[in-house]
Amino acid sequence: MPAISSKGNLDLRAIPLIDGHCHSIDANYQSSSASDFLRIFSEAADRQFIAQHVPHTLTYQRAIRELAAFLGCAPNVEAILEARRGMPAYLPALYQDAGIGGVLVDSVYPPRGLDLDQLQDGFGCYVGEVLRLESLEEKLLLTTPDFPSFEQRFQETLRTAKARGVVALKSIVAYRSGLAIQKVSVAEARQTFQQLKPLAERQGHLRLTAKPLLDYCLAMAFQEARQLELPVQFHTGFGDPDIDILTANPALLRPILADPLAAGVPLVLLHMGYPYVRESAFLASIYAHVYVDVSLVVTLLPQLMPHLLQELLALAPTTKILYGSDGHSQPEMGWLGARYGRWALGVVLSRMLGEGVLEAREVQEIAERICFRNALELYRLDLPWMESKPEPRGSG
Repeated sequence: MPAISSKGNLDLRAIPLIDGHCHSIDANYQSSSASDFLRIFSEAADRQFIAQHVPHTLTYQRAIRELAAFLGCAPNVEAILEARRGMPAYLPALYQDAGIGGVLVDSVYPPRGLDLDQLQDGFGCYVGEVLRLESLEEKLLLTTPDFPSFEQRFQETLRTAKARGVVALKSIVAYRSGLAIQKVSVAEARQTFQQLKPLAERQGHLRLTAKPLLDYCLAMAFQEARQLELPVQFHTGFGDPDIDILTANPALLRPILADPLAAGVPLVLLHMGYPYVRESAFLASIYAHVYVDVSLVVTLLPQLMPHLLQELLALAPTTKILYGSDGHSQPEMGWLGARYGRWALGVVLSRMLGEGVLEAREVQEIAERICFRNALELYRLDLPWMESKPEPRGSG
């Protein structure tokens, strides 16, 4: 059983993590300004808002204290940025301290981020690729001459994805046209393509929000994912500042979950669906192919995490819950997620152990499942060395 921390909670630092949902970091992160750094603590887009209000959030204040303790510097942004610039091999030191054994990366964001090979070298851990569907669709709108070519290139790219090392597909349709996915005819999808193609060529880029084409491509993606045995991650709940939170409710996926179209395709609800955590737990409790990931909630709402985890664990099987951070842009976001994730899980499991809800053996099994074993199984990762990772130093 895990040790007990000085505060009486289970100490999960010896259990490695697989971060199942994150992004790249800025290639020039060491040159980041205080304003750049502040952005990881908010999903807001307005820099003036971030500068004025983010320093007064509980999440930010807690993070600054913990980062300062790790770096041995004063608890302010300027001191932290200066200290990390002077720390040799900062990235591997940060990720070793966090006990992160693998990361699954959607590298589309940030736009000028490190590529996967650079992340592999920098983090010193396994890096797996997650393919974002909507970015592929936007690229093909520009590069294919007609709809049949668009369909063919889309399917070919997905069919070769696993051979290229892709471990999962991912959709951000929640932030484009919502999660009420519908069946779309070929004729309607073709008509939408033909309407969008001239606009995409004039602008040189198009942010795809047209529901018929987005939903049609998802149907194709489900077919390919089933053949390749690749999970599909879905952004749900909060995230980008321009979303309609009402249409990002994972409960809207229920019709498609019950449809043969998605049968046999593991679907991962990212962000716990927050604020729709109960809906996410419900779906994971009745559909064999639905999983829930805790990313973004763990980094932006750490004080609420024990409560939300308890809600999730009350209904969803422990085999269906996955760790993730949604870390992006600055490497500290992944480090903070690791600390907060283990702490919150330790709080909840300690409470259940003390109340006699769980036995010591079950506590160990659940902690390992959520931290890394569920990800190993779901994403079919061959990482036997995860079992013998050295104990992280400070990510309790």
